Amino acid sequence: MVWSLELDLEPQALDAEAKLLDREERERAERFKFDSDRNRFVAAHAGLRRILSDHLGCAPTELTFGTAQDGKPELAPMLAGGSELPHPLQFNLSHSQGRALLAVSPNLELGVDLEFHRGVEVLPLAERFFTPREKAHIERATEESKLTEFFRIWTRKEALHKCLGLGLTLKLDSFDLSGLESSLLVPAETFAHGDPRRSLGGLYSLHQIELGPGLSACLSSRGMPQQIHCWRMGSAS
Repeated sequence: MVWSLELDLEPQALDAEAKLLDREERERAERFKFDSDRNRFVAAHAGLRRILSDHLGCAPTELTFGTAQDGKPELAPMLAGGSELPHPLQFNLSHSQGRALLAVSPNLELGVDLEFHRGVEVLPLAERFFTPREKAHIERATEESKLTEFFRIWTRKEALHKCLGLGLTLKLDSFDLSGLESSLLVPAETFAHGDPRRSLGGLYSLHQIELGPGLSACLSSRGMPQQIHCWRMGSAS
């Protein structure tokens, strides 16, 4: 499932959401310099707690989070037979300006990215972060579509990057996504420099999420999901 969340809340609603956060989340929120960034962080993480708690049948305040070795947030391990086991429910959160996108799966590793089409110089960024083939794709696009094409590729790369969970060990210009529509087969040796305890080879899917003009979003998962349901403000599509 993919959830689209509005983050610019009225003060009364925001106060109620803030009460769902734990101490560490509140401390992180207080480190933001601008009120708008702080408020959006609160709304995004409270929304995350509400949605995950619905999946798990518990109160939002009962959730405990940890951090994977690569820095990716995850639900705290479960105790089973005296041992700690990774929590099977997977999630990934991305937010940009006043919108957040949350992906949730009971069993698939996930990565999601959301970007507003802010004004940027796309060619210098493509030169720095894209492969030559991806950069050439941007150069061939019309002036009107260059920004859209740039963010389409950018969100695909970021979503896959987050799904792989390799952090700074994997550079964005080390893999090419310009010609792919929905999936790619990743050989294990491609990521030999990553965590040797993880088997990273296999099929990874990419799905563009349509959120309207001026927005690009992509979901990546390890394996092909049977269905993707997109939810926003209580309605599904």
